Amino acid sequence: MSRMILVVLFAVAHGACSDDDRSPLDGAPDIGSVDQEPGVDLGVDQAPDGPSACDPALDLKPLALDGAYCVTRRFDLPAGSGAFALRGDEIYVFGMDGTPPIGSVQQATIDPVTGKPGAYSAVLSFTPTLSGTLFPSEYVALSPAAVVAVGYTQSSTFEGELFWGDKGIKTPKLVDKASGNFDAIFLDDTTLLINGAGVGTAQEGQGVYLHQGGKAARRLIKEMGAMSGFMALGSQVVFAGGYFTGGSKIYGFTLAKVKAAIAGGTTLTPSDGQLVLDGSAGDAVALGDDLVVATMNDSWMFKAVSRIPITVSGNQISAGQPVELVTGSGASVSRLAASGARLALLLQGSSNSEVVIVEQK
Repeated sequence: MSRMILVVLFAVAHGACSDDDRSPLDGAPDIGSVDQEPGVDLGVDQAPDGPSACDPALDLKPLALDGAYCVTRRFDLPAGSGAFALRGDEIYVFGMDGTPPIGSVQQATIDPVTGKPGAYSAVLSFTPTLSGTLFPSEYVALSPAAVVAVGYTQSSTFEGELFWGDKGIKTPKLVDKASGNFDAIFLDDTTLLINGAGVGTAQEGQGVYLHQGGKAARRLIKEMGAMSGFMALGSQVVFAGGYFTGGSKIYGFTLAKVKAAIAGGTTLTPSDGQLVLDGSAGDAVALGDDLVVATMNDSWMFKAVSRIPITVSGNQISAGQPVELVTGSGASVSRLAASGARLALLLQGSSNSEVVIVEQK
């Protein structure tokens, strides 16, 4: 069952988070024990900004890629991974495995010669406190320097939990209960924005919640639809989405306005931002300040990966005409990740899931 079909089912049930019914981490590398010291440096200064060389032996078949872009890496994702993130030549995968289940984030470095990830090692592992069927949420959030955050949701109640840990941590911290947590982004090492139905004692309904240091969580953006959606961070823009009647919408808010609301203790609404996507989306990330979305058709099947140009002028945002980067049939792009100029696509066919990294020529 696709993740977007589950989104619709959850919306009907007034839930706030979804995931597809992926298998556990069967066949994935050993996550190691929670006492393991992975020694992974999440520093942003280790993520190269320059482009990788195009590999003429690689393409995006069976899908078609815009001629201004090329494929630089293509490799299988570990079985059962519920979400992934890219930072330079590092890839992070999140999944849950075992009985009782253990959540784990694993990291590998992509070899510049082979273009494949090396051995995966544990970044953090945690034991959920909720029972029943648990879905990894849709994100691996990486802070600018040293923190990784993930969450999960219980399938029938939509209750959930949010964990994070510093690099080299032995036991990650249960940050808070986080009902319906679906996506999240770090603004800095202590400021996390979570798209969901509630965090901690702040159970105010669907929106974007602020968790900052040791302070009590609060809702930062309200009126964001009936259920949670995507988050993405550009250089000057915070993108936040939700599922509204008829489909998903994504709004752009200037980073300056978001930071002012955090500092002033105020709450934003969609009218404080700009509608940049009105339609069904399977995932969304930012390249620079542009929004990149995997769009869906009326039957909730993959349609295209489109890049929406975003212009920021003061506290105003404007969206240009979308440009389709990936089109075609025979496979679907179910997830996206970005790092610098690199755009990573999770390409799902009939028998496997591959990460394809593309860049502008």
